Amino acid sequence: MKKILTLYVAAAFVFGSYAQSQTSVATPSEGATTASTGIEFRTGTWAEILAMAKKENKPVFVDVFTVWCGPCKKMVAEVFPLKNIGDYFNANFVCYKFDAEKGEGKTLAKKYGINAFPTYIFVNGDGKLLYRSMGAMPADKFLQEGHIAMTEFTDTGETLESMKARYPKKKSDPAFLRAYIEKRGKSKLDNADLTDEYVSIEKPAVLLDTTFLNTCFLHYESQIRAGGACDAFWQANWDELCRLTDCPDKTMAKVYDNNLMYYSLKRAIRDTSAVLLEAILKSSDFICPKLERDATHQRLKLQLEYYAGTDNMTEFETIMPSAATAMLDEVPTCQERDKQLYRMFLEGLITQPELIKNYSPEILGIYLDYAKKQTSVDLAFQLRDLAKAAVRLTSKPELLHTAMVCIYQAAMLYENFSIYEVLAETLDKTGDHANALRQMQCAFDLMPREAEDIVARVTAKLEAMKK
Repeated sequence: MKKILTLYVAAAFVFGSYAQSQTSVATPSEGATTASTGIEFRTGTWAEILAMAKKENKPVFVDVFTVWCGPCKKMVAEVFPLKNIGDYFNANFVCYKFDAEKGEGKTLAKKYGINAFPTYIFVNGDGKLLYRSMGAMPADKFLQEGHIAMTEFTDTGETLESMKARYPKKKSDPAFLRAYIEKRGKSKLDNADLTDEYVSIEKPAVLLDTTFLNTCFLHYESQIRAGGACDAFWQANWDELCRLTDCPDKTMAKVYDNNLMYYSLKRAIRDTSAVLLEAILKSSDFICPKLERDATHQRLKLQLEYYAGTDNMTEFETIMPSAATAMLDEVPTCQERDKQLYRMFLEGLITQPELIKNYSPEILGIYLDYAKKQTSVDLAFQLRDLAKAAVRLTSKPELLHTAMVCIYQAAMLYENFSIYEVLAETLDKTGDHANALRQMQCAFDLMPREAEDIVARVTAKLEAMKK
């Protein structure tokens, strides 16, 4: 369980500043296959692919991509062509790919609920989902995903879809619910509501089983709903959970923050749920002291993000000045906080040297660089997002002035193309078109040239400003 720290750190980087840019390369032509030593993708209709799978008694591996997706192109260039990857996937799967925004791919993406890219789905010859995964990843991790999918295919037990069909009649059976949660968890599916149901009917002693805790609570990809039964159980049993899992209090707090706060806010915005927002704020009050955060500041930032995400202009305009003040008040402590976190990060690598093996030198270098300034980077992006929302939602001069102060401070904390992009848009909305053009040129000069979607967006904005 001590590896929770590693998992949390990895998650922090996924959701942090370096998610702002993704490596991308040329896209292969539609219908083409990769080099013969790599994955050989079949062509044909979906019905034909499933027929091949039945005939060969293999599951189907599907790479679901879009033409604008940088991580998709990274996998095509760096992982799919590898000989060991091709040897395993070609031998064990009928390999296929489709563009989620074209032709039959649009229907299939909707059928399998795909809205992030790349997503990898593994299905049997009947098209029933066995396993799913997503995102760019190193070759060894991708190979592990293939092994998990094959385990699901050869499992004589139930498939995801058969358990889904049985769920309405078995939802009051704790053993079934736990098995269903574990099956869905392997495919990274949202288990928040199911886990709340399970916690509500299972015996407390069973819930304190470390295997369950690792699978459903403390794994960094778990989803927990603020205010739900899981949240209540976690808070009520905090000390016991730390003891059972040998997890330091602060590390447990970071996992809680990622699994519950991050997930719940996204869900509240998606569902425009003011009720869930209130639950999030209560959970925030609980966790802030453990993370050494100012609870009042954090409440303001959460509310601001919710109102911006739900396009609630009235509430956004009301709370924006206070939220901006809270963020700006945190600037002086950023550097000292960064020193502390960097020291903690290095101590983690020293005390757990095996963790270094999980990262390439390049990735480890990125993590180390970010660890030196993560508080500053995170705050810079919070200030950027406030200004970006203000440009979109308000025309009040005093609020746009506040947005200007915030975005200039963001640029002082961290030099990033997206900050200059928002700075240019803020200046443009206030009527300073000449300076806006200069700042958009800065964004253009700093943007990652290999990310085609970013290049297209920033270039279009620059050309529009020139006119």
